[in-house]
Amino acid sequence: MIINRHKRTPTGHLVRIKEEIEHLVFNEDISLSNIRDVLLEVTMFMSDAFKSLNEKLNKERSSKNDTEA
Repeated sequence: MIINRHKRTPTGHLVRIKEEIEHLVFNEDISLSNIRDVLLEVTMFMSDAFKSLNEKLNKERSSKNDTEA
């Protein structure tokens, strides 16, 4: 698996997840290593998505606090 093949963006992760799942299905190469690769990519996607959401919420809170002050 090439982790850095796609940028670490939600779309990049989803493309990579799709490719990993297609590899599992079409090549019938269901091994623990390949399943681990899919789960790793899903985990990275979720981590980046939550980080992005948290940053967005913090900016909104900061903006709201600045407006109220």
